Amino acid sequence: MNFTKILLPALLLTVLGTININALSQCEITSADSYLLTDDPVTLTATPEGGFFAGPGITGDVFDPATAGEGVHTIAYVVPESGTGDIYYMQSSMGDPWGTPTNQELMNIAFGPSSWNLAHYETVDPATMFTAETGFVHMDGGSFQASELADFLSANLELIENWVFEGGRLFINSAPNEGGDINFGFDGTLLNYEPPGEGTHATNAEISDLEHPSVFGPNLPISIDMAGTYYSHAILTGSDLKEIAVNADSPDKVILAEKNWGAGRVMFGSLVSHNFQTPAVQVKNWRANLLFGLYNDYCIKEITVGGYANIDTQELKNVMYPNPATLEVKFQLAPDTSIEIFSITGQQLLAPTLNLKSFDVSSIESGIYLVVFTHEKSRTTQRLVVR
Repeated sequence: MNFTKILLPALLLTVLGTININALSQCEITSADSYLLTDDPVTLTATPEGGFFAGPGITGDVFDPATAGEGVHTIAYVVPESGTGDIYYMQSSMGDPWGTPTNQELMNIAFGPSSWNLAHYETVDPATMFTAETGFVHMDGGSFQASELADFLSANLELIENWVFEGGRLFINSAPNEGGDINFGFDGTLLNYEPPGEGTHATNAEISDLEHPSVFGPNLPISIDMAGTYYSHAILTGSDLKEIAVNADSPDKVILAEKNWGAGRVMFGSLVSHNFQTPAVQVKNWRANLLFGLYNDYCIKEITVGGYANIDTQELKNVMYPNPATLEVKFQLAPDTSIEIFSITGQQLLAPTLNLKSFDVSSIESGIYLVVFTHEKSRTTQRLVVR
C-alpha cells in the first residue's frame, strides 16, 4: 500500500474556526493547545506512535509558531497502516450488487488490489472470519442482495458485535430493492426502508460532517453535494450515531453514520453504488476515503498561535458572507487586508488581492475552499463552502 498521497497541502490544514478532535478518532495529539509567535519550535507528541504530522508550521514532528503565523491552525496526525488484521469485502454469491464491481473498485483504491479478500454471505464461515486476525470488513447488501445481508446479520449479529467490541472495524451498507427494514444491531441501529415514493429514498445528498476525515483525503477532490437516482434508498436511526451524510432535501434523514463500539468502530450506510452518482470522480474519491479512514487512524487538533508578547495587537475583524455561497461571496475587511483563495488541493484560485469586496463563485465546482486573510504580521484562514 502507498500512503504517501495522504500528505496534504499545508493550506488544507489551516482552518479558522472551532474544529475539535474527531469524536471517533482512535489516535490523539497530546501537545499544548496554544503558543505565542515568540515561542521556540516545539516537538509535537501523539499516540499511538508511528504516525506523521501535517499542517502549517510543521517540519517532521516539530511545530514552529513563527512559521505557522498568528491564528488558529489545524494539525493532522496520520498513522499509516495503523489498521491491523486481514481486510474483507462481503457480498452475495449471486454476483456483484447492482451488477457491477464498483464496491470492489473502492476497495482497490482504499487498500490496494492485492490487499483484501472477497467473501460471500452464503459460503463464509463467520466463526473463522470474525476473529482477532481480521481487522476490517465491508459488508454490502445493495439492490436485490438486501435479504442475504439481513439473514447473515440476523444469524451472526452477536458474533459480529463482539468482534467490533474487541477492536474490529466494520462498514455495513445496504440500499435495498427488496424486503423491508434491516436490523443492523449495535444497540438498536435500524435501516428503515420503504419502496420508492414512500419517503426513504434520497436523490440529493450532502456531507453533513465537514470535519470528518474522509473530507481531507487521501483521495481528492471530493464534493460535499452529490446526486443520483437514487443516491440512497433508506434512512438510519439508532442511539449515539454520529451522522456523516444526510438527505440534502430532508436533512433530518441520515443516510450515513458511525459510532464507537468498545475498542472498535462501525459505520452504517444506505448508499447506492457510486456509478449512479455525480460528480463521478468526487463521489468515488469520497467513498474510498470512507473505507480508508475507517480502517486507519487519523485525528486532528486545533492549535492557536497568539501575537508577540511585547506588542499590542489590534484584533482584525474580517467578515465573509454568505457562507455557504452559490453565486458570489462578499467581504468586509480591516484596512490593508489582502485575500487569497485556494482549492482544497492547494490550487490557487485568487492571487493576493488587497481590499477585495467580492468574488464570483458561480463558475467553480461545489466544495470546500480556503480563504487566507493577510494583514501585516497576521495571517488567518477561513473555510468557504461553495454549493
